[in-house]
Amino acid sequence: MKFTSSKEALLPCLTLANSIVQKKQTLAILSNLLLDVNQDSLRIVSTDLELEFETRINVEVGEQGSVTVPARKLFDIVRNHPDGSTLELTLKDNHVQVRSNSRRFSLNTMSVEDFPTIRGGQFDLRLNLTGSELKDLIESTSFSIAQQDVRYYLNGLYMDIGENTLRAVATDGHRMAVSESAAINVEGNCKGVIVPRKCILELNRLLADPDQEVLIQLNKEFIEFKVGENRLISRLIDGSFPDYQKVIPKDCDKKLIIDRQILRDAINRVSVLSNENYKSVEFDIRPSLLKLKTHNTDQDEAEEELSAEFSGKDEMILGFNCSYFLDVLGVIKSEKVQIELKDASSGCLIEAYDDKKQSQYVIMPMRL
Repeated sequence: MKFTSSKEALLPCLTLANSIVQKKQTLAILSNLLLDVNQDSLRIVSTDLELEFETRINVEVGEQGSVTVPARKLFDIVRNHPDGSTLELTLKDNHVQVRSNSRRFSLNTMSVEDFPTIRGGQFDLRLNLTGSELKDLIESTSFSIAQQDVRYYLNGLYMDIGENTLRAVATDGHRMAVSESAAINVEGNCKGVIVPRKCILELNRLLADPDQEVLIQLNKEFIEFKVGENRLISRLIDGSFPDYQKVIPKDCDKKLIIDRQILRDAINRVSVLSNENYKSVEFDIRPSLLKLKTHNTDQDEAEEELSAEFSGKDEMILGFNCSYFLDVLGVIKSEKVQIELKDASSGCLIEAYDDKKQSQYVIMPMRL
């Protein structure tokens, strides 16, 4: 195996491939990348057995062949070369020689036959979205995905695929985010699937070009995303996602309308003195007024009053996690937000105050 490539062409691919590789591996081969050189291109593959990344770049080929090399070491070697460097990689005596001008590095290799790959099999459903649409779905919901929850089915993003729509849903049991986008060229049938959190975060890295079309293919066990020359395939989480439609409040009789950025800035300020463990903020809601209050165990207190439109006749006092509210206010794009309420023990529904209504957010209250 022998090929030549510039640092600028090789480094972005190694960066993406390395993000899949975990620092601590149960199998030594999982710390390696597969380099597969054919007639005019280099294929780079990385995997952790649950998730696999593959990309291709054009290189100057001297000799075809395949090899596996330590992922982190090769990445660091390429990254630390001066900009504009040309690197030649050659397989010789079970070592990959990396040469550039007067520099030479020798990396030990492992057998290509030992490198595991994920076989997705035949896919039951295909659909297309633009990179910007898929990125908006991910960024509008992924912050609500649970992390290492014993309810394993919450540790991923639920994708509910309709006839011409793709709806993304995430919840950690305390909050929920729902966002919808139009999908094109939907072919086949498949029920909703749960995509692991790590796959969603890695996918978001691939969506740098908003106009790049993304092909999504899936079956009962795997989902695959193709973005240009990049391919990401992941095992799905085998479980039943909660009926999210039942969680969305339907009978709220009170509405609070307020400037999004003003509310966000105010919560940021008062949260400085909130309890470090619970991060609670009190919403004291009255006609034309919202009063935010926080306090902590050191008997520090913060309070701020904001102008707001409130349709309720009576005062309402509720407690919410300020971090949850800031996450939602950070992804909504409209000038104002609408917060629908029922009572102090029921979740609130937050939406953009405009005509789109593509995303909905539910936050459960806290005890004060």
